[in-house]
Amino acid sequence: MRTGPGVRYPVTWVYQRRNLPVEITDEFDTWRQVRDPDGEEGWVHQSMLSGQRTGLVTQADSSLYKGSAPSSAVIAQVSAGVVVVVDRCPKQTELCLVEAGGTKGWLHRDFFWGVYGGEFVD
Repeated sequence: MRTGPGVRYPVTWVYQRRNLPVEITDEFDTWRQVRDPDGEEGWVHQSMLSGQRTGLVTQADSSLYKGSAPSSAVIAQVSAGVVVVVDRCPKQTELCLVEAGGTKGWLHRDFFWGVYGGEFVD
């Protein structure tokens, strides 16, 4: 991550985790201004980003459900700090279908960073 949109700007962060979610807040040419889950902001080249939607679990011991309702069976517990791949967040539920460590299940959208409050992902 750099302080500005170009290689002449100083590097502020070097991320080590693959698929860490970031929010794109601005664009300039081939550079994207991003905000990470800790609130740090800076610029990265578009080639360093993927189109894959991911999230970062923020709630300790979050339940991963078999179905799209909290009354479904719990199939796993996900720890805070785990990166999940977001498949979809339908309008009719507060849960999102995610994949965590090879296990697919439904996670409450309030328990991870990477989806806006009223946002729905298809």
